[in-house]
Amino acid sequence: MKHQQGSALIFSLVILLVMTLIGITSMSTSTLEEKMAANDRAQKTAFQNAETGMLGAETTLNAQTYYGELYEDFTAGNLGYYDMGAPVFDIYDPEQWAGNCIQDNVIADQDNPPCYIVENLALIPPENPFEPGAVTRLITRVTVRGTDDSNTASVLLQTYNEKQIVSN
Repeated sequence: MKHQQGSALIFSLVILLVMTLIGITSMSTSTLEEKMAANDRAQKTAFQNAETGMLGAETTLNAQTYYGELYEDFTAGNLGYYDMGAPVFDIYDPEQWAGNCIQDNVIADQDNPPCYIVENLALIPPENPFEPGAVTRLITRVTVRGTDDSNTASVLLQTYNEKQIVSN
């Protein structure tokens, strides 16, 4: 009878150690993939909320047909409307959005609805203001901030809008 000198035991322990290391590595890789997937979902949700807010802002702007209605929003210092030359808060600071913007509640029961501001950039008067139906062109910039449900990811969208409104 041959005596084994313990080489089989050592060999099997080394194989067990290698398999354990492979298992731990695959677990940490899958954990990282889960975090990446969650971050991707949060970013896409925030982007969709921002797009929804942009749609609401553009719908609100397009619904106003007379210059007086829209101009009053800018000059009266109404929440979320900023006239030419008026200082605008730092749009990259999430804390400054609270109380300085218009919340768009397009989607019911949303914890963090999108929020937008409208800046009056230029007012181009008609060539002949006394002509009936003369049109004034208003150039605005709309900035929307959308977040995901847990408020961990945020997206800023900006668009420029030219609105033709009846002056008189």
